[in-house]
Amino acid sequence: MPKTVGILYGQERSFPPALVEAINRKSEGRVVAEPVKIGPLRQDAAARYDVILDRISHEVPFYRTYLKQAVAAGVQVVNNPFWWTCDDKFFNNIVAQSVGVAVPKTVLLPHKEHPPNTKA
Repeated sequence: MPKTVGILYGQERSFPPALVEAINRKSEGRVVAEPVKIGPLRQDAAARYDVILDRISHEVPFYRTYLKQAVAAGVQVVNNPFWWTCDDKFFNNIVAQSVGVAVPKTVLLPHKEHPPNTKA
């Protein structure tokens, strides 16, 4: 049974299709590449892909959740969707400061306006 590689992308119309074509041509049937198809997510859904190459989840939070579910199901995901959780400059300063790295004095202010569906 061939391995399945999914390419998750947005409005790009040149590189991702060319990558799918190249993988399918060079793999001689051992690997099948295709665009990722995402619909409603179910917690108990089996993994459809062996590998997902992510080119868009940095723009779409729903895709990051999908990719985290895929990782939990054993899929290898490139770019790691969990790095978004670590990309917090305020927290990074706290960690750096705790190990003696000089960081600028930093203050984190609350939102000027509350996010949707929240209130003071």
